[in-house]
Amino acid sequence: MVHHVHLSPMKDIAMAAAPQPGTSQMLLRDTGLRFDADGVDVLHYDHASRLLLAVRRSSIAVYSVDRPSQPPEVTEIEPGPPVLAAGVSPDGRIVTLQRTPERLEFIARDSPNMFVQSTWRGKHAVTGFFWARAAACDFVMVTAAGLELHTLAADRQGLRHEGKLQHPILWWKYSHDSRLALLGTGELGLWLQGYQFTAPAVSKLPPFQIAASTPSATPSPPAASRLDPADISMLTVYGRVYCAYLNRPARRLLLYRFYVDAVMLQHQYEMPGGGVHYSVFDNLLLLHLGHSGRAQIIDVAGSGSVAVSAAQPFAMAQLGEAELPASSSSSAASPRAARRRSLQPPNMQAWRFELPNLVLDSLTGIGWRCEVDLQAIALSCEDAAQLVALLLRRKATAHPSADITSLTLSTIKVLLVDRQPTLVARAAFDAVSAAYLETARGPGGRPSSAASGRPQDRAVVSPEAVLGVLQWLHEEEAVDAPYLQAALAELDASLAAHGIPAPPRMHALSLDVALQLGHSFQVAAKVALQPGVLCAEVAARLAEAGAAGDLPDGAQLTNDARSRLAAHEERCRALLQQGQVLRALRCARMHRVESLPPSAFLQAAAESGDLGMFTAVYRFCHDTVQPPLEDCAAVLAEHMRWMPEECQPRASALIDRFSA
Repeated sequence: MVHHVHLSPMKDIAMAAAPQPGTSQMLLRDTGLRFDADGVDVLHYDHASRLLLAVRRSSIAVYSVDRPSQPPEVTEIEPGPPVLAAGVSPDGRIVTLQRTPERLEFIARDSPNMFVQSTWRGKHAVTGFFWARAAACDFVMVTAAGLELHTLAADRQGLRHEGKLQHPILWWKYSHDSRLALLGTGELGLWLQGYQFTAPAVSKLPPFQIAASTPSATPSPPAASRLDPADISMLTVYGRVYCAYLNRPARRLLLYRFYVDAVMLQHQYEMPGGGVHYSVFDNLLLLHLGHSGRAQIIDVAGSGSVAVSAAQPFAMAQLGEAELPASSSSSAASPRAARRRSLQPPNMQAWRFELPNLVLDSLTGIGWRCEVDLQAIALSCEDAAQLVALLLRRKATAHPSADITSLTLSTIKVLLVDRQPTLVARAAFDAVSAAYLETARGPGGRPSSAASGRPQDRAVVSPEAVLGVLQWLHEEEAVDAPYLQAALAELDASLAAHGIPAPPRMHALSLDVALQLGHSFQVAAKVALQPGVLCAEVAARLAEAGAAGDLPDGAQLTNDARSRLAAHEERCRALLQQGQVLRALRCARMHRVESLPPSAFLQAAAESGDLGMFTAVYRFCHDTVQPPLEDCAAVLAEHMRWMPEECQPRASALIDRFSA
């Protein structure tokens, strides 16, 4: 299925809104990395080892992105022709240099050893290379005829040829995230073949063709219709591998998704003209529009017709801002927003974008990280349901300055206070239910809990928390009762559709709203017919409503509810309070309620003023309770103080008769 998304600022964008003054949805955070790019032949960043290589004619300076405060490690090399390309092994111990198409130099960083390697039998020129982590393959040389697979010798002093994947190659790309090598072939370079270098084996993926916008059937197609390798990138988002193709003539970005047995065009996005660079932060795709300093955010897991944001400039976040506590206010004029300054475009031509989200400024020698500000997104987003779904797909560890749970609940509260259509509320509730269920099940549908030893990384909003928002709306009368009743029905339906048990107090709240509307018939029908409604909290609420006179036949409904819940002690106590002593006694006898003492029944009988009932209760308790009660006269004298005054003379006469 192909989704068409308009990313440029347009009126039909639901989520994309003009950023408010002083806020920016995208940040550049200083990583602390400082490097010297003056006189550098090759500046290469290796994602596997997270090392930055600054290669000059006679030296290699290696910077660690993970330890930016450490000085670079410099390795001297033999002077020679300019270095055309550089790479480093995944463990960071061997640097590979290419000065000529005929051979590669391998330099050990931890020893003075080095060696030179050419292609198998020197038949082909080396057009590229990359380090891999696959079975029987440590290093791959790329030639026009295919891929040559090599393993590193045990003494790390040479490569051993292991085989060749014959394939005509016009251009190639390699992604460490996906371990995928993408080869372009054909006269236009539109036919693509993928090889995945995983630990078990090297897998050949199905070939596919890029959808060209200006196909030509002439023997010599124009150069404009040829595929520019710069327009191809490989992205890993939500664990899915995509081939991103920027079709410049059509101003369209195409995302092809790789499956085991197929490659499918899954998303299309309209783009403004010019080149695009990519960053990925917390599974959000940031599209940098050339070197303008402006970018757009898309979420491939969201709705296919909705963009997260329109193009807008970055803001610069100071070091340590991520550690600031999240403010309860999301005001655009907050001190957090005031500390940022928008970037200006003069020096952006020197920017290099490295996946997933590293930006290297070769002019100033500063390394940045691209990040996303969820609070700013929440401020400018107009589609509440899409915002809730987006927030619940984010990792809490990636946004330490944002309270994702509070943002989500605040969004739900605002959409309900604004009385948005119940369809929007249902979409938001479905997003909460789906995320909660996925978190509870864990990857692959397995239960996920603290016992599994893997802490939950994604933000979690429980149905109880959403119900707390609805409870607040009811108590504060922030919305009218009919709308709140509809919202409760949508939440109940969403939980049922996802197989999540409804919180007990949700049914109690539903009863409160129905009583507020005067729909006592709904209460009786809900209690009698709807499965899962009955619980101790609902029974208590029925009792309260019946005692207050808000619910006709409330006492009978409560009694039936407690009977179905097997809450026999509470049922007996309620019957005693209602003066139905004999009925309570029968209930206690039938269900063997032993927690109530005989004095409770005798006191209730005494309070009724019915001496016949009192003697009947006494006779039952005397015959069944161990140890036996005292004689009737003594028990009656003890409980006479509970009797109405007009009954006490008759009780005294009865005591005298028993004593005679």
